[in-house]
Amino acid sequence: ATLGTHVVADRQLGSVLALVSALDVVDRALDRVGEGTARVRLTLRGRGLEAPIVRENVFYHPRDVGSAAMLELPEALRLLFANEFVRTGPVDVTVEAEITKARQTAAVVEADLGRPRLRRGDVATVRVTLRPFQGEPVVREVELAVPEQFPTGPATVLVRAGGRPVPEGGLPAALLSEPVEIGGKSAAEQLAAFTDRDRNTDVVVELVPGPARVPDSTGAATPRTAKVRVPTPWVVRGRVQLATTVDGP
Repeated sequence: ATLGTHVVADRQLGSVLALVSALDVVDRALDRVGEGTARVRLTLRGRGLEAPIVRENVFYHPRDVGSAAMLELPEALRLLFANEFVRTGPVDVTVEAEITKARQTAAVVEADLGRPRLRRGDVATVRVTLRPFQGEPVVREVELAVPEQFPTGPATVLVRAGGRPVPEGGLPAALLSEPVEIGGKSAAEQLAAFTDRDRNTDVVVELVPGPARVPDSTGAATPRTAKVRVPTPWVVRGRVQLATTVDGP
């Protein structure tokens, strides 16, 4: 089904009305509330932006997949209606959602580095085991290059789901939370940080110095870290930490 609506291009009300309209359209098209997996593509165009805001992601929710499908729309609307770098004039917002009742998820259950120590300049192979819902385990081999400038000493390999967990309270809880800080020194960098950040279907493998910590899913690898994203067909959950040591060349 294809449905559309018009909202006033007001900085204060426009984003709220656009979100409410999108939710109403999805609910009417879906005609149910319940479990499911949603493949979503957001496209937002505005005067003052060098390019449209385009974001693709996949969401799963056990009770309200329609609301879960809209979880990233508020952030996108803030960039369009209240961009901190440029004055924008909203043109249109397109939400394309393919929603099924099937549960398309997988859990990170195991990871193996194969050796206790790494060297600067090495390319390590991390074997990641995923278990799809009601399926057989699947192994993915991920090559992780250790930067030449990586600090020597204790380090941690983090294997994790790329996306943020869906808030327990769904979309209302997301709307009440503080906006996620999106990095960038210009509107173009800010939009790229939003559209290209880790997706719910990504398995992310990172090498960070020191003990394990919660990583920033909006950040990129630096000379002191290494990061690889591996796309999968599933919404990924779970996290595994591997202790290691990095030696000089």
